[in-house]
Amino acid sequence: MSTVWSKKSRNLNLMQSVCEPSIQEAKMKKLNVEVSDEEFVTLEQLAQALGVSVEELVKRSVAAYLPQAQNELPFEPIGFGMWADRPEMQDAAKWVEDLREREWTR
Repeated sequence: MSTVWSKKSRNLNLMQSVCEPSIQEAKMKKLNVEVSDEEFVTLEQLAQALGVSVEELVKRSVAAYLPQAQNELPFEPIGFGMWADRPEMQDAAKWVEDLREREWTR
């Protein structure tokens, strides 16, 4: 992968290398990100301190952030209410009691 910088607009363009891409790179997508001047300087400083390219720093940051972001998503109760229209669910407590009585008799 190569990094293309446009200092004027502070665009970070992550592009696949002209060389043959590895298997992992072949599955990657191109990403164009605009950052503020301050963020750009910070990215450069962090990358230099870590001894990696800005591109690698951004990849690592995204990889670390995505699991955290997924855990912050609201819970989607997809199955809740799916039996609401069933007649036996009009009195769910009685239905459970009857089921237990039938199934759990000694």
